[in-house]
Amino acid sequence: MWLMTVALISFGVMISLLQSGIPSSNIPANLPIISPKYAYYQTHKDEYNALFFGSSRVYHQVDPQTFDAVAQAAGVAVHSFNFGVSGLKPLQSYVLMRDVLKDPPKQLKWVFIEDAIDRGTAPLDEVRTARAIYWHSWENTRFAIAFALTHPYTPLKQKAAYTLGHFIPFIYHQLNLGRAIARWQPTLHISAEDQEIAIQFIQKEGYRPIDFDMPKAQYFADNVATYKQEVAQLAEKKREETYQDALTDHATTHLKRIVTTVKATGAKPIFVVAPTTIYQETIHRAYAQNKIERLLTFNNPNLFPELFAPSSRADWDHLNPDAAQEFTRLLAETFAVQAKSVYSHEKKQTIAAETVPALKRSNTR
Repeated sequence: MWLMTVALISFGVMISLLQSGIPSSNIPANLPIISPKYAYYQTHKDEYNALFFGSSRVYHQVDPQTFDAVAQAAGVAVHSFNFGVSGLKPLQSYVLMRDVLKDPPKQLKWVFIEDAIDRGTAPLDEVRTARAIYWHSWENTRFAIAFALTHPYTPLKQKAAYTLGHFIPFIYHQLNLGRAIARWQPTLHISAEDQEIAIQFIQKEGYRPIDFDMPKAQYFADNVATYKQEVAQLAEKKREETYQDALTDHATTHLKRIVTTVKATGAKPIFVVAPTTIYQETIHRAYAQNKIERLLTFNNPNLFPELFAPSSRADWDHLNPDAAQEFTRLLAETFAVQAKSVYSHEKKQTIAAETVPALKRSNTR
């Protein structure tokens, strides 16, 4: 038994030493979506003064070319890049943002963050993916597990599942010698389809219009009545929102990490809530309690009914390409108003209910 124990310990030490001895880039070169975006960014980063981070609600819904044109027409010089990634959870989104901003653009002014502040979820069906393995270093795994375990409202059984979901990719990360091959043959594990997709979104500064996934589209078509009920419930909540409850230490710590990382570059963090039926109470509460300074929010059906119309949806939680252009235009217009009248004076302000309709009335489609 003791021989086996010594052998296992020796094997672990050897693997760790080998892993630490293999040179690697900040972000591996064999990750679909992330790696092509990062490689392009590295070559062109000093052309940008604004970056977007988030999930598919950024990747498929914020078109930098449209955003820049609208903001520039309103008098704000901006050149942006979309670092959104489908399926990106808040913890990995933070890690990606942190890694990207280790080498920020020289003229970076604004960083837009779409962050839902979840419970540290780590789906077990994704633990062996290259994307999960790459970011589960010891430091990140410790942070992720502590984040999941300390959430005050997560049942113990779920905490155990989330912990396992972070621990497994950590083990793979420690044993992963594949990054040596990835360094020499960066596209070895990226499919031809993913390489073609990369060509498409690089041409549009990281943005890719959503494809109509038939199962999701069909599910949405079969459940439009339920979707409308959710929209009506959200609209009612928005009429009564107060956000009086204290923000948890758990959420406060997460947001502080984001804000500190962005401000270290000299840029301003701007949080964005996309037009989703998810209430997103935590991020609104954070703004109401002065935990974050800037929030652009679009998940209010009372103010943006056109973004919640079933005809504007590709599926339950995503806009179709035409509606994504409308969302991008509204986002750029409201940002430009703040950039000129608020940010230049370092004052705090959110999108007021009376501001958005005025903007919408003043623009023809």
